[in-house]
Parts: sequence; C-alpha cells; structure tokens
Amino acid sequence: MKKKINDISTLIGNDHAAYISFLPLESFDWLRAGFSTRIGGDGSGMFDGLNLGFGRGDSDETVWKNWRSLGDLAGFDPGCIVFPNQQHTTELRAVDERDRSGGTPPNLSFPIDGQITMSRDTVLISYGADCPSIYLIDPEHHAVGMCHSGWKGTLNSISEKAVRLMTDTYGTDPARTCAFIGPSICMDNYEVGIDVAGPFIEKHGIDVTADSAVVKAGKREGKYQLDLWEANRRNLIAAGLDEGNIHISGLCTFGLEELFYSHRRTGTARGAMAGFIVIRK
Repeated sequence: MKKKINDISTLIGNDHAAYISFLPLESFDWLRAGFSTRIGGDGSGMFDGLNLGFGRGDSDETVWKNWRSLGDLAGFDPGCIVFPNQQHTTELRAVDERDRSGGTPPNLSFPIDGQITMSRDTVLISYGADCPSIYLIDPEHHAVGMCHSGWKGTLNSISEKAVRLMTDTYGTDPARTCAFIGPSICMDNYEVGIDVAGPFIEKHGIDVTADSAVVKAGKREGKYQLDLWEANRRNLIAAGLDEGNIHISGLCTFGLEELFYSHRRTGTARGAMAGFIVIRK
C-alpha cells in the first residue's frame, strides 16, 4: 500500500503495519524516518490497531510484535530503539548504541522528552497522540534529534534546547539544520482555557483576535485555540534555524481518526503512536 495523504506525506503499509513518510525527510538518503499510524497491528479493544505503547494495559508481547511489524516495514531494528520516558519536561540526553533497549521493555526510571544521536542504527522515537514530534537533522555531521513537544514542552522551548544540545555536542550549525514538525492536534481542534493559553499569550505578546497566530479566540466563550505547530516553528527560528528549513506535516491526529489515535478524542482509552528516526549504515 502506498497512498498520498497531502503534498508532503505518503502512507506506506501492508497487512501488519502502516506509517507515514514525509518528503522533506526523504531527501536525506542516510536516514529512515516516519510516523506510525493506528493501521494494522495486533491490539484489541481500546488498543485495536498498531499500539506501540508499553505500560498502557496491552501486553508487552503484543506491543513488541507491533514494533517488529513496523520495523520490518520501515527498515529498522526495534532492538535498537532508545525509549524515552516522556513526562512533558524539557529534559534531554545524547544517546548511542549503549542505550538501546535490546528488545526488552523500556526502563522508564527518569524523565526524558528529547534525545539526540550520531550513532548509526540507533533508533530515536517520540510517542505522540496529539503532541507534536519534532525531528531535527544535521546534514553536515549526520546527527539527528527527536523531541516530544506537548504544550508544556512547547511553552518551555524543548526544540530550541535540543538544537543547542546538538550544537554543544556535535558542532551542529543551526542555520544548516532541518526540522520537521510531525502529525499532532491542529489549532482548530485544540481548545484550551486561559491557564494554558495565558502563558503563550504572554510569551509571544499576542493580541488575541479571531485570526491571531499561535493563540486565537476560541469557538466558545472563555476558550482559546492553540497552534502548537506555529509555536514550535517560532521556537525553531529562535534556535537559529532558517525558516525555509522548517517543515510541518499538516496532519491533525484529532481530525484524521482513520489514521491516528488521539488523546483529546478518546482520552487514555487508546493505543500510542510514535515518530521515529534512525541514521542508516
């Protein structure tokens, strides 16, 4: 199966798994990268589909089987994944082959929401079911990064901090770095209260109107619509990236129910998806 979703996104799949490949990431022939969907898999009930999340109630055996199906399709070894323990922090780390799971359930002993590497075949992932996954590519040093950037991570600029860590660790030049903002909830479907909207309004100096950027007036009285895509784009520009090197998938996890799980749509009664990136040998 190969189906175009939008101008930069293609659904690739078989009877066991499906993921989305993105044109801006395909241009780097030394990478494999994509974002999983709910299509395929061996989950049942609330986990029906390609659930990749451990510790949610699905058996570890089923989750590993789903990871193997995705890895076989996308061309990576699930035993080489370095699992993050996502807690909506801005904690980051540089990893290599010593940090791989080796095919055992992840040790989630401390919070990590972003990882970077230069290690070939080491797979970075970012779980998401409405929160953006941010892919970072250094084409000069063949280094990559992956961040989980929900509203807290976005407010606190995790992607900007990840770019800085790549610069400090690998000598990455932000001006030459490419970034991709993966599937997540879109502005029109992301209603928030003033407790969430307020800090963004202050951070970006927004005069809230019906069509203002990052935060706009909500569809209901006292509510707001938050644009995590634009907020992350601004964070990446602040990190020194060229605007032309920042790409957005344009795929809404809430709206595209046939493709994605969504926390906003079903709460915790769902599986988990993941963005992935790996440097090929």
